[in-house]
Amino acid sequence: MQENSFSVHACGNGKVLTYHHNADVFQFFGPFYSLPSFGEIRVTDNNKNPFNDIAIEKEPNTNFYTYNVNGARINDFCFCESPVFAREIEGKDIVHTISVHDYVTVKDVSFRYGRSDVKVFELKIISGTYIYFSYPLFDHMYASIVISNARDENVSFDGRTICLNGSGRIAFVAGGRYPDTVEETKKYFEMNVEEEKKKARERYTEYFKKLPDFDSLIPQDLPMRETLLKAIEANVINIKTQQHEEGGVIAGYPYHLCYVRDNYGVVRGMLKLGMKKEALSVLCFFLNEFKREGRINNAHGMGIRGVKHIHENDDVEITGYIVLMFFDYLAHVQDEAERRRLFDEFLPLLKWALDAQINQIVKGMLPFNGDETYIAGGILPRNAIFDGSSEATLMFIDSAKRFTEEVKRLGIDFDVQYIEKKMEECRKLYAGNFIVDGKFITNNPDRMTDDEKPMYRHGVCEGYCGYFGWVEKSKEALYLCVDCLEKEVLGEREFKNHKKVHKLKSVLLLPVFINSTVITINDIMDEIYEISLEYLETRRIPSASGMDRNLGYDFGFLLGSLNEVLKVVDKEDERFDVFLRAIMRIYEDTLNLVDRTYTWCEYYNDLKCSGTQYRPWESAINIKALIEFAENYNNIKEYVKK
Repeated sequence: MQENSFSVHACGNGKVLTYHHNADVFQFFGPFYSLPSFGEIRVTDNNKNPFNDIAIEKEPNTNFYTYNVNGARINDFCFCESPVFAREIEGKDIVHTISVHDYVTVKDVSFRYGRSDVKVFELKIISGTYIYFSYPLFDHMYASIVISNARDENVSFDGRTICLNGSGRIAFVAGGRYPDTVEETKKYFEMNVEEEKKKARERYTEYFKKLPDFDSLIPQDLPMRETLLKAIEANVINIKTQQHEEGGVIAGYPYHLCYVRDNYGVVRGMLKLGMKKEALSVLCFFLNEFKREGRINNAHGMGIRGVKHIHENDDVEITGYIVLMFFDYLAHVQDEAERRRLFDEFLPLLKWALDAQINQIVKGMLPFNGDETYIAGGILPRNAIFDGSSEATLMFIDSAKRFTEEVKRLGIDFDVQYIEKKMEECRKLYAGNFIVDGKFITNNPDRMTDDEKPMYRHGVCEGYCGYFGWVEKSKEALYLCVDCLEKEVLGEREFKNHKKVHKLKSVLLLPVFINSTVITINDIMDEIYEISLEYLETRRIPSASGMDRNLGYDFGFLLGSLNEVLKVVDKEDERFDVFLRAIMRIYEDTLNLVDRTYTWCEYYNDLKCSGTQYRPWESAINIKALIEFAENYNNIKEYVKK
């Protein structure tokens, strides 16, 4: 387990979401998950000193949290169905300071509710505030802070900051529009808080009863069994808490949007955890966005219409994930009539996603999406975006294959010949495009010449200035914002386009994760063997050589690949012992990487948490691989004990 503080956790019910570090709430927003945070809630002593020694407990099978701070007791929970987060405080020497961001106004509106022991504050996010990057709100967004047990001597307000000294209850009521906020706040006063606690607990109890009984399914002699069971429960809560009522799952506290790629990994984890209804909700979210927008981009807003995070080449990679996500879910549908109903319902989206990919094929290759993990994480340089992508090309082939096979199986009157033609073109050229000297490569720069690349694209400036928006091709065929372009023209900065063929380890493991029929486990077993040897020596899976940054899901990718290797490799194979030792090592290491929430984070630098914590995508991939290891443990344990 990571030896940091309790780390980040969240409370949410699909209508309100809060992010916490220890007892502090550093973000709270709702009823839409694609809103900026209204502010933060800090916990201190009477002298405004923060607490370092906090005992934290999560109630099993819920997202109820209890904190014991300086003799005080704090309880956090969300109401069952209403957009309300509540914090109950019992104690004396403790201060809660609620501060809002610069784009939020605060007004004391206690007069409206006529209660002498309650203070109500209206919070308003100003229209035009950016949700993320350059995507603004087109309307004011409202919420209420309600403080119970409020008296003049224990509640203060200076026009921006609200302070509660000692005991009381703080409720964040998320409304969105002004009328909705007023009405939801009125409803809050009509509710019995203890009854809401009971209802929320009962809902969680009923929910977990419908999930697989992992305590019975997981072998009793499995190493670190209790840790795995805790991780399973924690990540059901992790994912469910961060899923908006429209179906999309937020990508974490820095990214208040629903990303296609992240949600693909989350759906795979959901299906392994038995969260089938939630997985379908993710698919329906994207289907509804497609109906509204006519396409899918890299990420979409949840609850807020018209918010799209547009990156370079949004017609590739994410489109493959959309199709694969649908068929991964469909594999869990046994009823033939339901399969046909779902296929008919999603057909327009699936057809668009395949057509979008086909339009990007050049020399049997598809390019990279600009928010692709390795590019976004700085592992693969952005100048490779128009290169052939082994991942995006593979996803097109496999997604097209699943689609055409299902059309034929169902006997649907749909011409798939043009899809099959392009699929076969990419399949036949795949080895020549992406295998060099017997080794798989990540990118192929020969897909497109610099002259063939478009003059403009929407994405990140390659001058590393932090600009995001429209960029223009420079004389070096780098895409620069107007400021960097000016510096190049005036000779103030020199930009060089260093082209290189890359071999990233995570890319070698993707085929197993997506159940590829193009690249099978036998095709990459030698590469997995080499990665296993390196891992046994270093306990690292750096995605690029020379780096000590692991992607948070690298561990799940390698563990998942080794799960499949051990199902097919001959026990007499001289590599078997290495595979066996590697899978046992990475199984235990993956579990040891969790923080005290039993979840995983975005990156690991030198095996220490880095980037976003409490991440649904990485956590879903890792827990999926861990459960699959447990499912296969009885088949390998006799060799482990030898």
